[in-house]
Amino acid sequence: DFAGNDIGVAGALVIGGLMPLMSQLASVRLDGRAVPVQRLYGTELASSVDLSNAGLGELSAVLIASLVNSNSGESLTKLNLAGNDLGPVGSQAIAKAVLKYNSLVRMDFSSNDIGSYALRTFGDVVSLCQSLQQVNLSNNNLGETGGLAFAEALAQWTCKVKTVNLSNNRLGPKGG
Repeated sequence: DFAGNDIGVAGALVIGGLMPLMSQLASVRLDGRAVPVQRLYGTELASSVDLSNAGLGELSAVLIASLVNSNSGESLTKLNLAGNDLGPVGSQAIAKAVLKYNSLVRMDFSSNDIGSYALRTFGDVVSLCQSLQQVNLSNNNLGETGGLAFAEALAQWTCKVKTVNLSNNRLGPKGG
């Protein structure tokens, strides 16, 4: 339990980098609810990871990204991180990490205050993940800039996405 120690993003990156050496840990808590290390690192295969409404912040997001990036990426089909406070940096870190997942079918990052900063990366995830079918990015204050960045990435669609939820993001006429 590292919560309340003001370790910052750099500290979360260090802890994430140490996970291969500590892969027997069941969980690590940086902020919010504990992050299930073995389910995300791949020592305990999980097809679905639901960390919705867990009070997770940017530090947990950086740790999750590090764990997911170390995982082989073969089994995860559903990733639900809705209703946390991952922010732009944390959300983008996770989005970059899931780019390698060939099995991911559903991804929910709704209500995480992503903003426009991370949207280009999410667009890349949607356009490059061949198995992805459902994406929820609603309630993230994406704005017109985010809508445009997402649209640019989607212009290169080679994927099978059936549903993209961008509701309640203030996209405006230019971003929508």
